[in-house]
This record gives sequence, structure tokens and C-alpha cells, in this order.
Amino acid sequence: MVIVSLPNDLNIFGDELIRILTEKIQEDFEEKLFRIIECEVAEDAVIKTPKIKQCIKEGTKYKMQLRQMIETTTNEYFSRMVKMEADTESIKKQKALSYMALKGYDISHLEGPEQEPTFSDIKLFDPSKKADTELSVKKQFEITDINIIEDSQELEIMVRNNTGHEMDDVSIKITHVKEFFEKEVLNLTVDKWYPDEELLFISPIIPHIDEYLFFIIEEDYEGHYQKLLAKKIDINTVSKIKS
Repeated sequence: MVIVSLPNDLNIFGDELIRILTEKIQEDFEEKLFRIIECEVAEDAVIKTPKIKQCIKEGTKYKMQLRQMIETTTNEYFSRMVKMEADTESIKKQKALSYMALKGYDISHLEGPEQEPTFSDIKLFDPSKKADTELSVKKQFEITDINIIEDSQELEIMVRNNTGHEMDDVSIKITHVKEFFEKEVLNLTVDKWYPDEELLFISPIIPHIDEYLFFIIEEDYEGHYQKLLAKKIDINTVSKIKS
């Protein structure tokens, strides 16, 4: 257990730092985050072409910039918010508070003889309480169901459009790796994909191939390809149904 003397009015687990980081990421990296994701996916490629190597190089650069920004922002935040206090009485209170919290006592409601809080205004983290607004990451596309049709030996993949808007000319690819080469099993384009619409994609299962890669790819106006979804599918873990 680590005992630290902190200002009594400091809300250690507040959402201020998260808000600051979120704003900085949106301002500085909104157009670069997909490059980092592309880099992570590209690093798993068995054969790394010059284009893939360049993608990894760019993604790694943005990833290092993102890490540096988070580290700098965090250091600045805590250097501004946390001020060490040499008050012996305060340290004693912190020790007592830490011990009682460790024992499982709920002391957030304790008050002194004059209705003053026993431990001043120290704020405790309560995991049962949630912030008014929670940050949640919603995937642009979500695989809602995967099945194997036993009779025809086909793979069914149901996908929902969670973007909230209509998507045009979205590429769907299913590949597998054999003898160090990535081979396509399915390659098609969805002309119109409406918000919240679920589409079913059916692909043949190749004998003796257990793992497949499912991709949803979008091409932007500059000709760059952005992977909106990348999912590894092991057919040994997929439920089987009759046709």
C-alpha cells in the first residue's frame, strides 16, 4: 500500500484529465488515428511490401507522437494539480484514512462533533458512482453474428453499420494466409449501406484452412484506403448451423 499526502480538495479520480486528453486527441490526431490502426494491422502481415512498410513507418511515427502528447499532458496536469504538503497532521489523517479504506470501512459519510467532516474534504473514489457523461467507443461497423453452414460449408458473417450515416462504395474482403501468401476468398463492393442496416456476407470455406481475415475498407477522396474493421475469424470457435 502506498500512502501519499495530497491536498484535501483534490478529486483524484475526476474526469478533468480525461476531458483534456480527449480534446487534445480530437484536435491533433482525429485525422491520424486510422493511420495508427492501419499500422497495427499491417504489422501482422506475413509479407511486408514497400507500401506496407511505409504504412507501418507512418503509423509508428503518429503512435509515438500520441504517446508523447499523453505523457506531456499528464505530467503538466499533475504538476499543476498535485502539491506536496509537509503537514504532519495531514499525513496522519491520510494514514488513518488509508487503513480504514483498506479494511473496507465506508468513511465517506463520517462527520465530526460539529457536523464537520472527520477527514476534512478528502474525496474518495466510489466505483459505484458514474460520471454524468461517460466516454464510450462505438465501433463504426460491428459483427453481430457468425455461423458456419454445415451442408454447404460456407461462412456467414452478419455486420451492422453503426456509423449513423449512409456509406457508399464500401469494400468487403475475406482472406486467408497460405504458404506465407495472403489469398482472397471474397472481394466485393457494397454500393449503398444504410445506417443501422445489417448485411449478410457469405464466403466459401477452403478445405484445411481454419483462420480467415475479414476486412471492411473505405477509399477516401485522396485514394488512401482506410480499414474500418479488421477481424480475425477462427472457424473452430464458430457455431455451426444447418442450411
